[in-house]
Amino acid sequence: MSGRKGPADFSRRRAMGKMLGASLVAGLPAFSRANTAQIAPHVADGLPHGRICVLSYSTAPLPPLAVGGASGAIAVLGVNGEAPVYVPSDSPNLHDLVVPASNPEGTILAIGHESRELVEIFSNDFTSRESRRYAGVTFRGHGLAYGAGALIAAESTTAPLEGGWLLYVDARGKEITRVASGGIRPHDVVDCGDWIAVAHYGDRPRVTNADLASSACNLLFDVAAPSVAFLNKHTLAVESNWALPTDGVATHLCPDGEGAVLVMQMQAQRLSCFQADQVTPALAQVRESASLLPVEIESGLFELPLPVHRVDRLKGVGTKFETSATTQRRGQSFARSDSLGLSVATFAASQTLWMKWDGWDRPEIRSSLRFGVPDPRGCAFLGGGALLAVSGNDNNVAIIEPKSARLLTIIPAVLGRHSHIRHLAT
Repeated sequence: MSGRKGPADFSRRRAMGKMLGASLVAGLPAFSRANTAQIAPHVADGLPHGRICVLSYSTAPLPPLAVGGASGAIAVLGVNGEAPVYVPSDSPNLHDLVVPASNPEGTILAIGHESRELVEIFSNDFTSRESRRYAGVTFRGHGLAYGAGALIAAESTTAPLEGGWLLYVDARGKEITRVASGGIRPHDVVDCGDWIAVAHYGDRPRVTNADLASSACNLLFDVAAPSVAFLNKHTLAVESNWALPTDGVATHLCPDGEGAVLVMQMQAQRLSCFQADQVTPALAQVRESASLLPVEIESGLFELPLPVHRVDRLKGVGTKFETSATTQRRGQSFARSDSLGLSVATFAASQTLWMKWDGWDRPEIRSSLRFGVPDPRGCAFLGGGALLAVSGNDNNVAIIEPKSARLLTIIPAVLGRHSHIRHLAT
Protein backbone atom coordinates (compact mmCIF):
# COMPACT_ATOMS: atom_id res chain seq x y z
CA MET A 1 0.00 0.00 0.00
CA SER A 2 1.30 3.42 -0.90
CA GLY A 3 2.00 5.86 1.92
CA ARG A 4 1.05 8.80 -0.24
CA LYS A 5 -1.76 10.97 1.14
CA GLY A 6 -4.56 12.55 -0.90
CA PRO A 7 -5.71 16.19 -0.64
CA ALA A 8 -8.43 15.40 1.89
CA ASP A 9 -5.98 13.56 4.18
CA PHE A 10 -3.48 16.36 3.90
CA SER A 11 -6.10 18.99 4.75
CA ARG A 12 -7.27 16.97 7.72
CA ARG A 13 -3.73 16.53 9.04
CA ARG A 14 -3.05 20.25 8.56
CA ALA A 15 -6.24 21.11 10.42
CA MET A 16 -5.43 18.70 13.23
CA GLY A 17 -1.99 20.25 13.51
CA LYS A 18 -3.49 23.72 13.72
CA MET A 19 -5.95 22.57 16.32
CA LEU A 20 -3.20 20.94 18.36
CA GLY A 21 -1.24 24.17 18.29
CA ALA A 22 -4.33 26.09 19.38
CA SER A 23 -5.08 23.58 22.14
CA LEU A 24 -1.54 23.88 23.48
CA VAL A 25 -1.87 27.65 23.60
CA ALA A 26 -5.34 27.33 25.12
CA GLY A 27 -3.94 24.92 27.66
CA LEU A 28 -1.36 27.32 29.01
CA PRO A 29 -3.80 29.21 31.27
CA ALA A 30 -4.87 25.86 32.73
CA PHE A 31 -1.57 25.66 34.59
CA SER A 32 -2.30 28.95 36.29
CA ARG A 33 -5.74 27.64 37.26
CA ALA A 34 -4.00 25.18 39.53
CA ASN A 35 -3.22 28.19 41.71
CA THR A 36 -6.76 29.56 41.66
CA ALA A 37 -7.37 28.52 45.26
CA GLN A 38 -4.47 30.75 46.27
CA ILE A 39 -5.44 33.63 43.96
CA ALA A 40 -9.14 33.97 44.70
CA PRO A 41 -9.19 34.61 48.48
CA HIS A 42 -6.61 37.40 48.22
CA VAL A 43 -8.28 39.30 45.38
CA ALA A 44 -11.95 38.53 45.82
CA ASP A 45 -12.18 40.50 49.08
CA GLY A 46 -12.36 43.65 47.00
CA LEU A 47 -14.96 42.42 44.53
CA PRO A 48 -18.57 43.66 44.59
CA HIS A 49 -21.10 41.46 46.30
CA GLY A 50 -23.57 39.38 44.39
CA ARG A 51 -23.91 36.19 42.39
CA ILE A 52 -22.81 35.22 38.92
CA CYS A 53 -25.39 32.96 37.28
CA VAL A 54 -24.21 30.73 34.44
CA LEU A 55 -27.12 29.55 32.28
CA SER A 56 -26.32 26.02 31.12
CA TYR A 57 -28.26 24.36 28.32
CA SER A 58 -26.67 20.96 28.91
CA THR A 59 -26.52 19.15 32.23
CA ALA A 60 -24.16 16.35 31.12
CA PRO A 61 -21.05 17.56 33.00
CA LEU A 62 -22.94 18.99 35.99
CA PRO A 63 -23.29 17.08 39.29
CA PRO A 64 -26.12 14.54 38.67
CA LEU A 65 -27.38 14.72 42.25
CA ALA A 66 -27.87 18.48 41.88
CA VAL A 67 -29.67 18.65 38.53
CA GLY A 68 -31.33 15.23 38.17
CA GLY A 69 -33.15 14.85 34.85
CA ALA A 70 -33.58 18.57 34.16
CA SER A 71 -33.10 20.03 30.66
CA GLY A 72 -30.73 22.75 31.85
CA ALA A 73 -29.41 24.35 34.99
CA ILE A 74 -28.27 27.59 36.59
CA ALA A 75 -24.83 27.46 38.17
CA VAL A 76 -24.88 30.11 40.90
CA LEU A 77 -21.37 31.30 41.77
CA GLY A 78 -20.40 33.60 44.59
CA VAL A 79 -17.78 36.21 43.67
CA ASN A 80 -15.92 35.59 46.92
CA GLY A 81 -15.10 31.93 46.45
CA GLU A 82 -18.23 30.26 47.82
CA ALA A 83 -19.01 26.75 46.61
CA PRO A 84 -21.25 26.81 43.50
CA VAL A 85 -24.95 25.97 43.79
CA TYR A 86 -26.68 24.19 40.90
CA VAL A 87 -30.34 24.93 40.26
CA PRO A 88 -32.24 22.64 37.84
CA SER A 89 -34.33 24.15 35.05
CA ASP A 90 -36.86 22.70 32.60
CA SER A 91 -36.32 25.45 30.01
CA PRO A 92 -34.54 24.14 26.92
CA ASN A 93 -31.50 26.19 25.89
CA LEU A 94 -31.75 28.43 28.94
CA HIS A 95 -30.72 31.92 27.82
CA ASP A 96 -31.69 34.70 30.19
CA LEU A 97 -32.62 35.70 33.74
CA VAL A 98 -34.71 38.83 34.22
CA VAL A 99 -35.43 40.44 37.58
CA PRO A 100 -38.78 42.20 36.95
CA ALA A 101 -39.40 45.80 37.85
CA SER A 102 -41.91 46.52 40.68
CA ASN A 103 -40.93 43.23 42.28
CA PRO A 104 -41.45 43.21 46.08
CA GLU A 105 -41.10 39.42 46.26
CA GLY A 106 -37.76 39.48 44.42
CA THR A 107 -38.77 36.92 41.82
CA ILE A 108 -36.52 35.99 38.88
CA LEU A 109 -37.84 35.00 35.44
CA ALA A 110 -35.89 32.33 33.53
CA ILE A 111 -36.29 32.28 29.73
CA GLY A 112 -35.25 29.61 27.25
CA HIS A 113 -34.50 29.93 23.53
CA GLU A 114 -37.24 28.24 21.46
CA SER A 115 -38.91 27.22 24.71
CA ARG A 116 -42.53 26.32 24.01
CA GLU A 117 -45.08 27.88 26.35
CA LEU A 118 -42.78 27.77 29.40
CA VAL A 119 -41.31 30.54 31.53
CA GLU A 120 -39.94 29.62 34.96
CA ILE A 121 -40.21 31.83 38.02
CA PHE A 122 -37.59 31.41 40.75
CA SER A 123 -37.47 32.89 44.21
CA ASN A 124 -34.62 35.30 44.86
CA ASP A 125 -32.61 32.59 46.63
CA PHE A 126 -33.43 29.95 43.96
CA THR A 127 -34.96 27.65 46.57
CA SER A 128 -38.37 27.56 44.88
CA ARG A 129 -39.46 27.32 41.26
CA GLU A 130 -42.80 27.79 39.53
CA SER A 131 -43.64 27.06 35.88
CA ARG A 132 -45.95 29.39 33.98
CA ARG A 133 -47.49 28.19 30.71
CA TYR A 134 -48.67 30.32 27.78
CA ALA A 135 -50.64 28.38 25.18
CA GLY A 136 -49.50 28.81 21.60
CA VAL A 137 -46.43 30.86 22.51
CA THR A 138 -42.79 29.99 21.85
CA PHE A 139 -40.26 32.05 23.78
CA ARG A 140 -37.20 33.23 21.91
CA GLY A 141 -34.50 33.55 24.54
CA HIS A 142 -34.27 37.01 26.11
CA GLY A 143 -36.25 39.53 28.10
CA LEU A 144 -36.02 42.99 29.65
CA ALA A 145 -37.22 44.40 32.97
CA TYR A 146 -40.00 46.87 32.19
CA GLY A 147 -42.79 48.68 34.01
CA ALA A 148 -44.63 46.31 36.35
CA GLY A 149 -42.66 43.28 35.20
CA ALA A 150 -40.81 42.25 32.06
CA LEU A 151 -40.97 42.16 28.26
CA ILE A 152 -40.12 38.74 26.78
CA ALA A 153 -39.30 37.98 23.15
CA ALA A 154 -41.85 35.50 21.77
CA GLU A 155 -43.67 34.29 18.67
CA SER A 156 -46.66 32.19 17.67
CA THR A 157 -45.87 28.49 17.92
CA THR A 158 -47.89 27.72 14.79
CA ALA A 159 -47.19 30.84 12.67
CA PRO A 160 -43.74 32.27 13.54
CA LEU A 161 -43.39 34.17 10.25
CA GLU A 162 -46.48 36.27 10.94
CA GLY A 163 -44.30 38.44 13.17
CA GLY A 164 -42.87 38.40 16.66
CA TRP A 165 -44.21 39.68 19.94
CA LEU A 166 -42.97 41.19 23.15
CA LEU A 167 -45.00 39.50 25.85
CA TYR A 168 -45.52 41.87 28.78
CA VAL A 169 -45.87 39.99 32.08
CA ASP A 170 -45.90 41.03 35.71
CA ALA A 171 -43.45 39.83 38.36
CA ARG A 172 -45.46 36.62 38.88
CA GLY A 173 -45.59 35.87 35.18
CA LYS A 174 -49.21 36.92 34.63
CA GLU A 175 -49.64 38.20 31.08
CA ILE A 176 -50.60 41.87 30.86
CA THR A 177 -50.50 42.30 27.08
CA ARG A 178 -48.49 41.49 23.98
CA VAL A 179 -47.24 43.90 21.33
CA ALA A 180 -45.64 43.50 17.92
CA SER A 181 -41.85 43.32 18.06
CA GLY A 182 -41.41 44.81 14.58
CA GLY A 183 -39.93 41.76 12.81
CA ILE A 184 -39.85 37.97 12.64
CA ARG A 185 -38.31 35.64 15.19
CA PRO A 186 -37.21 38.18 17.85
CA HIS A 187 -34.32 37.14 20.08
CA ASP A 188 -32.74 39.95 22.11
CA VAL A 189 -34.36 42.99 23.79
CA VAL A 190 -32.39 45.96 25.21
CA ASP A 191 -33.06 49.37 26.73
CA CYS A 192 -31.75 52.35 24.72
CA GLY A 193 -32.96 55.18 26.95
CA ASP A 194 -36.18 56.44 25.37
CA TRP A 195 -36.35 53.42 23.10
CA ILE A 196 -36.39 49.64 23.23
CA ALA A 197 -34.44 47.79 20.55
CA VAL A 198 -35.21 44.24 19.41
CA ALA A 199 -32.93 41.97 17.37
CA HIS A 200 -34.74 39.59 15.00
CA TYR A 201 -33.15 36.40 13.73
CA GLY A 202 -35.21 36.82 10.56
CA ASP A 203 -34.86 33.16 9.54
CA ARG A 204 -37.42 30.67 8.28
CA PRO A 205 -38.00 27.77 10.69
CA ARG A 206 -37.10 25.08 8.14
CA VAL A 207 -33.58 25.10 6.73
CA THR A 208 -31.70 23.17 4.09
CA ASN A 209 -28.76 20.78 4.55
CA ALA A 210 -28.21 21.94 8.13
CA ASP A 211 -25.43 20.24 10.09
CA LEU A 212 -24.23 18.17 7.14
CA ALA A 213 -20.46 18.16 7.45
CA SER A 214 -20.22 16.11 4.24
CA SER A 215 -20.92 19.27 2.23
CA ALA A 216 -18.21 21.90 1.75
CA CYS A 217 -20.65 24.73 2.57
CA ASN A 218 -23.48 24.15 5.02
CA LEU A 219 -26.49 26.40 5.52
CA LEU A 220 -27.55 26.44 9.14
CA PHE A 221 -30.25 29.09 8.65
CA ASP A 222 -32.60 29.90 5.81
CA VAL A 223 -32.25 33.66 6.27
CA ALA A 224 -35.16 35.83 5.18
CA ALA A 225 -35.20 39.20 6.98
CA PRO A 226 -32.79 39.81 9.87
CA SER A 227 -33.47 43.21 11.40
CA VAL A 228 -33.32 45.56 14.35
CA ALA A 229 -36.54 47.32 15.39
CA PHE A 230 -36.91 50.32 17.69
CA LEU A 231 -40.03 50.68 19.86
CA ASN A 232 -41.19 53.72 21.76
CA LYS A 233 -40.41 52.93 25.39
CA HIS A 234 -43.65 54.44 26.68
CA THR A 235 -46.20 53.25 24.10
CA LEU A 236 -44.34 50.15 22.84
CA ALA A 237 -45.24 51.19 19.29
CA VAL A 238 -42.78 50.23 16.56
CA GLU A 239 -41.08 53.41 15.34
CA SER A 240 -38.56 51.97 12.88
CA ASN A 241 -37.24 48.66 11.59
CA TRP A 242 -33.88 48.33 9.82
CA ALA A 243 -32.87 45.40 7.65
CA LEU A 244 -29.46 43.78 8.11
CA PRO A 245 -27.37 41.83 5.57
CA THR A 246 -28.77 38.36 4.93
CA ASP A 247 -25.52 36.44 5.37
CA GLY A 248 -26.49 35.78 8.98
CA VAL A 249 -29.28 36.00 11.56
CA ALA A 250 -29.35 38.95 13.98
CA THR A 251 -28.72 37.68 17.49
CA HIS A 252 -27.59 40.09 20.20
CA LEU A 253 -27.65 43.81 20.84
CA CYS A 254 -25.76 46.25 23.02
CA PRO A 255 -26.65 49.93 23.60
CA ASP A 256 -23.77 52.16 22.51
CA GLY A 257 -24.51 54.96 24.96
CA GLU A 258 -25.76 57.33 22.26
CA GLY A 259 -29.23 55.93 21.56
CA ALA A 260 -28.06 53.49 18.89
CA VAL A 261 -27.20 49.80 19.26
CA LEU A 262 -24.40 47.47 18.28
CA VAL A 263 -25.64 44.25 16.71
CA MET A 264 -23.89 40.96 16.07
CA GLN A 265 -25.02 38.28 13.65
CA MET A 266 -24.57 34.53 13.51
CA GLN A 267 -23.37 33.14 10.20
CA ALA A 268 -25.91 31.26 8.11
CA GLN A 269 -23.07 29.38 6.45
CA ARG A 270 -20.38 27.05 7.78
CA LEU A 271 -17.43 25.74 5.81
CA SER A 272 -16.14 22.20 5.93
CA CYS A 273 -12.95 22.17 7.97
CA PHE A 274 -11.36 19.61 5.69
CA GLN A 275 -12.65 19.82 2.11
CA ALA A 276 -10.24 22.06 0.26
CA ASP A 277 -11.52 21.78 -3.29
CA GLN A 278 -15.14 22.84 -2.91
CA VAL A 279 -14.90 26.36 -1.50
CA THR A 280 -13.94 29.62 -3.14
CA PRO A 281 -10.32 30.81 -2.77
CA ALA A 282 -11.49 33.77 -0.65
CA LEU A 283 -13.35 31.56 1.80
CA ALA A 284 -10.51 29.06 1.87
CA GLN A 285 -8.12 31.89 2.74
CA VAL A 286 -10.31 32.90 5.69
CA ARG A 287 -10.32 29.32 6.93
CA GLU A 288 -6.55 28.95 6.46
CA SER A 289 -5.84 32.05 8.57
CA ALA A 290 -7.51 30.74 11.73
CA SER A 291 -6.82 28.02 14.26
CA LEU A 292 -9.58 25.46 14.64
CA LEU A 293 -11.32 24.91 17.95
CA PRO A 294 -11.92 21.36 19.21
CA VAL A 295 -15.66 21.83 18.66
CA GLU A 296 -14.98 22.66 15.01
CA ILE A 297 -12.88 19.54 14.62
CA GLU A 298 -15.65 17.48 16.19
CA SER A 299 -18.38 18.93 13.98
CA GLY A 300 -16.23 19.30 10.89
CA LEU A 301 -17.67 22.81 10.41
CA PHE A 302 -15.68 26.06 10.40
CA GLU A 303 -17.19 29.28 11.79
CA LEU A 304 -16.94 32.18 9.33
CA PRO A 305 -16.58 35.75 10.64
CA LEU A 306 -19.21 38.47 10.42
CA PRO A 307 -19.01 42.20 11.19
CA VAL A 308 -20.56 44.09 14.09
CA HIS A 309 -22.94 46.80 12.86
CA ARG A 310 -24.04 50.01 14.52
CA VAL A 311 -27.74 50.67 13.96
CA ASP A 312 -29.30 54.07 14.62
CA ARG A 313 -33.03 54.53 15.22
CA LEU A 314 -33.33 57.24 12.56
CA LYS A 315 -30.41 56.56 10.21
CA GLY A 316 -30.43 52.78 10.15
CA VAL A 317 -27.35 50.61 9.59
CA GLY A 318 -24.27 52.81 9.82
CA THR A 319 -20.77 51.90 10.94
CA LYS A 320 -19.62 48.41 10.05
CA PHE A 321 -16.84 47.09 12.25
CA GLU A 322 -14.98 44.82 9.86
CA THR A 323 -14.39 41.15 10.40
CA SER A 324 -11.33 39.05 10.88
CA ALA A 325 -11.03 35.29 11.09
CA THR A 326 -8.82 35.77 14.12
CA THR A 327 -11.07 38.22 16.00
CA GLN A 328 -14.76 38.01 15.07
CA ARG A 329 -15.89 34.42 14.62
CA ARG A 330 -19.15 33.38 16.28
CA GLY A 331 -20.31 36.37 18.28
CA GLN A 332 -21.75 35.03 21.52
CA SER A 333 -22.67 37.68 24.09
CA PHE A 334 -22.70 41.42 24.74
CA ALA A 335 -22.29 43.39 27.97
CA ARG A 336 -22.55 47.11 28.60
CA SER A 337 -21.07 49.40 31.27
CA ASP A 338 -22.46 52.93 31.20
CA SER A 339 -20.08 54.00 33.98
CA LEU A 340 -17.06 53.04 31.85
CA GLY A 341 -18.66 53.93 28.52
CA LEU A 342 -17.73 50.46 27.29
CA SER A 343 -19.44 47.77 25.21
CA VAL A 344 -17.93 44.28 25.26
CA ALA A 345 -18.59 41.22 23.11
CA THR A 346 -17.29 37.67 23.29
CA PHE A 347 -16.36 35.83 20.10
CA ALA A 348 -16.22 32.17 20.95
CA ALA A 349 -14.65 30.63 17.86
CA SER A 350 -11.89 33.25 17.60
CA GLN A 351 -11.42 33.30 21.41
CA THR A 352 -11.44 37.08 21.65
CA LEU A 353 -12.93 39.88 23.72
CA TRP A 354 -14.15 42.76 21.52
CA MET A 355 -14.15 46.06 23.47
CA LYS A 356 -15.69 49.25 22.05
CA TRP A 357 -15.12 52.40 24.10
CA ASP A 358 -17.56 55.28 23.58
CA GLY A 359 -16.11 57.93 21.30
CA TRP A 360 -13.63 55.55 19.66
CA ASP A 361 -14.31 54.01 16.26
CA ARG A 362 -11.68 51.29 16.50
CA PRO A 363 -12.55 48.42 18.86
CA GLU A 364 -9.90 47.06 21.17
CA ILE A 365 -9.32 43.33 20.65
CA ARG A 366 -7.88 41.07 23.35
CA SER A 367 -7.38 37.33 23.41
CA SER A 368 -9.55 35.61 26.01
CA LEU A 369 -6.70 33.12 26.47
CA ARG A 370 -4.77 35.90 28.15
CA PHE A 371 -7.36 35.77 30.93
CA GLY A 372 -7.47 31.97 31.16
CA VAL A 373 -10.77 31.60 29.29
CA PRO A 374 -10.73 29.42 26.17
CA ASP A 375 -13.95 29.33 24.13
CA PRO A 376 -15.47 32.46 25.79
CA ARG A 377 -19.25 32.51 26.09
CA GLY A 378 -21.00 34.80 28.55
CA CYS A 379 -19.98 38.25 29.75
CA ALA A 380 -21.50 40.56 32.35
CA PHE A 381 -20.44 43.65 34.26
CA LEU A 382 -20.45 43.47 38.05
CA GLY A 383 -21.98 45.98 40.40
CA GLY A 384 -21.57 49.50 39.08
CA GLY A 385 -19.86 48.28 35.93
CA ALA A 386 -16.16 48.67 36.81
CA LEU A 387 -15.37 44.95 36.55
CA LEU A 388 -16.17 42.39 33.87
CA ALA A 389 -16.95 38.69 34.31
CA VAL A 390 -16.26 36.40 31.32
CA SER A 391 -17.17 32.72 31.29
CA GLY A 392 -15.88 29.95 29.08
CA ASN A 393 -16.76 26.40 28.14
CA ASP A 394 -13.62 25.35 29.99
CA ASN A 395 -15.32 25.55 33.39
CA ASN A 396 -14.14 28.91 34.65
CA VAL A 397 -15.16 32.54 35.04
CA ALA A 398 -12.54 35.29 34.89
CA ILE A 399 -12.99 38.63 36.66
CA ILE A 400 -11.25 41.37 34.70
CA GLU A 401 -10.59 45.06 35.21
CA PRO A 402 -11.18 46.39 31.66
CA LYS A 403 -9.34 49.71 32.02
CA SER A 404 -6.05 48.05 32.90
CA ALA A 405 -6.82 44.74 31.17
CA ARG A 406 -5.81 43.09 34.44
CA LEU A 407 -7.02 39.66 35.51
CA LEU A 408 -8.19 39.88 39.12
CA THR A 409 -9.21 36.30 39.76
CA ILE A 410 -10.51 33.12 38.18
CA ILE A 411 -13.50 31.35 39.68
CA PRO A 412 -13.30 27.61 38.90
CA ALA A 413 -16.57 25.65 38.72
CA VAL A 414 -18.17 22.97 36.58
CA LEU A 415 -20.41 25.07 34.33
CA GLY A 416 -21.73 22.88 31.54
CA ARG A 417 -22.31 24.10 28.01
CA HIS A 418 -23.75 27.60 28.11
CA SER A 419 -24.36 30.79 26.15
CA HIS A 420 -24.82 33.57 28.69
CA ILE A 421 -24.16 34.67 32.25
CA ARG A 422 -25.97 37.19 34.42
CA HIS A 423 -24.88 39.06 37.54
CA LEU A 424 -27.37 39.47 40.38
CA ALA A 425 -26.30 42.23 42.72
CA THR A 426 -28.05 40.74 45.77
